[in-house]
Amino acid sequence: MTANHLQKLIAEKNRLELEVTKLQQTESRKQRSHILIQKGALLDKYLDAHHLSIEETEELLQLFSNFIKEKRPQRFNKST
Repeated sequence: MTANHLQKLIAEKNRLELEVTKLQQTESRKQRSHILIQKGALLDKYLDAHHLSIEETEELLQLFSNFIKEKRPQRFNKST
């Protein structure tokens, strides 16, 4: 195996690794976007917030945030 051939193989390996990384990042972004869309739909459904602007929705959530954090069952708390 020549040095030139070896360099080409290394370059191809690096290109493929970069491609895999980009595909994984794209898939991760798609999954996160899907989750955010689902949560937004639930927010609209249960808080009847579909008519509110982004700023109004944030204000509504801030009003109830501390109450919800204090009263939610332990199973909904972030595990560390």
